[in-house]
Amino acid sequence: MQISSTGGISTFVRPTAADYGSVVQQIYVAYFGRPADTNGLASFSAVFAALGAPTTLKGLMTAYENGFPTIRTLIDGFGTSPESNALYPSGDTLGFVNSVYRSVLGRTADFDGLLYWSRQIDSGLLTRGALALAVASAAENNVLSPDSSIFMNKVDAAIRFTENIDTINEFTAYDGAAASQLAREMLARITLEPANDTVINNALTAVVNLAFPPAPEPAPAEDPYMDSYSMSYFLSESIPPASPDLFIP
Repeated sequence: MQISSTGGISTFVRPTAADYGSVVQQIYVAYFGRPADTNGLASFSAVFAALGAPTTLKGLMTAYENGFPTIRTLIDGFGTSPESNALYPSGDTLGFVNSVYRSVLGRTADFDGLLYWSRQIDSGLLTRGALALAVASAAENNVLSPDSSIFMNKVDAAIRFTENIDTINEFTAYDGAAASQLAREMLARITLEPANDTVINNALTAVVNLAFPPAPEPAPAEDPYMDSYSMSYFLSESIPPASPDLFIP
């Protein structure tokens, strides 16, 4: 909820779908390692708004920990989705935690973080489905850590990538596993250096070219003069001059 104050009276203002654009992108980066597609961004923003959910990762994590059933169901849905399961395959807890760190923060887990989150999961205090949210929330709010800059740089690039989807071809192309992987590779390369427009535009162009391959370059037109010259040169080089002995006076 948002609080507004008018004439000394505070009232609660329910957020609208537009208020959730940033947090939905953060969740996409955390759980899928890629920018949100246009439909996904609109759909989940509407779902969060309908629930009156918190508009920040920290607020969502608090609601999850406090057992709000609708929030838990929504977050667990991200964590158990086929796309998230493919990015974070099941296996031992240590490997799972490391895979989340690599995707969300672009690095392997440090010893303390690996031990802490693994114990949280193995003790039942945290589900695997909530780990990506927990790591992303911790990174975002630890503003003095490089992890915060790295994660927010990825989120910023994700927001700009989705905002740049403004043609029918781009909208159509950014769908499916192959297109998602191209966008995921773009975010994976972003660390402490924010992405520039060229990086984002190149990624979007690659996505479009995957769905709509550009026409091949036409072959150069033949030059009849060059062909005549080449033939003449070939003949002059290939046929030896007549021997003087063949001409008898």
